[in-house]
Amino acid sequence: MSADVITIECAPWCEDGDGHAEASGRGDQSCWGPADYTNLTLEEIAQDSFGSVASQLGVMAYRGFNQLPAAYLHLHLIHHELGDLDRAVYLTAAEARTLATVLLAVADTIEGPDVCPN
Repeated sequence: MSADVITIECAPWCEDGDGHAEASGRGDQSCWGPADYTNLTLEEIAQDSFGSVASQLGVMAYRGFNQLPAAYLHLHLIHHELGDLDRAVYLTAAEARTLATVLLAVADTIEGPDVCPN
């Protein structure tokens, strides 16, 4: 007995936006928003055949099948001795806002009052 994957209603920010009809299963029917990565210039880098690869931190909107939307925070940290760390965490909208507020406050603290007047 054969079953077709039934399309889902994509989130408004989903890059595919087509209901993921070509997905091979429900686990593949995830909505992803645009990714925005920041190179972590104080962290390790590596060289490969394409040039240098930086440690990075990325964030994007995500909603897995039958799940609540989340902010997906992805860390790719290069570590030569222990192997690379490639991990992700999911944040609620409130948690993402709290983290953003704290990061901005820390950035203001380390830059000093003359750089970022309020």
